[in-house]
Parts: sequence; C-alpha cells; structure tokens
Amino acid sequence: MIYLPISHEASVAAMLSRKSYRASKNSLDK
Repeated sequence: MIYLPISHEASVAAMLSRKSYRASKNSLDK
C-alpha cells in the first residue's frame, strides 16, 4: 500500500463525516 497525504486526508474526512452522520442520526432518533 502506498501512503499518500491526500488519501490520509480523505480517510480523516471520511471518518469525520461518518462521526457527524452518526451524531445527526442519533439526534434524529431522539
């Protein structure tokens, strides 16, 4: 696997968006 800063940023952005998606989903469930 080749390490690229761009792919690292993409994975971080995906993790953040996943967290925010989960948070918004939790707020909708309440």
